[in-house]
Amino acid sequence: MYYVISDVHGCFYTLEKLLEKIRNKDSNPNLIFVGDYVDRGLHSKEVVELLIQLQKEGAICLRGNHDDVLDFILNGESVGDIREVSPFKNDLSLAAMGQWWLQNGLLSTISSYIEIPDESTITIVLELFVNSVSLEHKLFFRQKLELFWQNETHFVCHGFCNLKYPIYSLTNLSSDVKLDALWSRFPMNEKGLTCAEPDWDKIGVFGHTPVRTPIKHGKIRLIDTGAFLKNLLTAYCIEEDSYIFQGTDLRDVL
Repeated sequence: MYYVISDVHGCFYTLEKLLEKIRNKDSNPNLIFVGDYVDRGLHSKEVVELLIQLQKEGAICLRGNHDDVLDFILNGESVGDIREVSPFKNDLSLAAMGQWWLQNGLLSTISSYIEIPDESTITIVLELFVNSVSLEHKLFFRQKLELFWQNETHFVCHGFCNLKYPIYSLTNLSSDVKLDALWSRFPMNEKGLTCAEPDWDKIGVFGHTPVRTPIKHGKIRLIDTGAFLKNLLTAYCIEEDSYIFQGTDLRDVL
């Protein structure tokens, strides 16, 4: 069966426990990761190392917005137009990127790769970080992350797609569609989703939009249950339309 795993965000030990639960249920699972492997949790490097191995065994890893930013920092390229989302717009220097993304958990990622020198500027730290990351890890972010996945009944991407025209129906993805897939969220209030039910012929599974427990809304499935917030890492089973949960291992966040 297929299992879609929610935003990991450096929660390596939590992910290991969830994978064990999945394998106890299904000895030969097909794994799909919805993106956001790095930042916030303490073990981004270990998560990436594990995902590289799982990809060699057949796992699918999709691209999240955090992965796209790290791709730009490491490789100077991204799938989404970083200028459209960065508060610094046309300033794409390491200093500007660091100033922006440190607010979104980058320091935890850097610390999982290098020991940060005392009294260093963000530019120096980022240069040390970029030079310390292995080529295999850099290529993971540049070449190994697709924007979406689909089969006959479901499609998966990180963030959002239009309620009328899902990504899988498009042959040429515009820059706006790519940005939505990575950065946009489904609208919510305290009672749940506030958007109309989508006009899709497949069920769409998404991370990125934060929920405390998974949400089913027509053909929308939201599964980012905030592992780094000491809540849950979630695996959604496509065939059963059901979930497997793992509470956050505190080693990942303390």
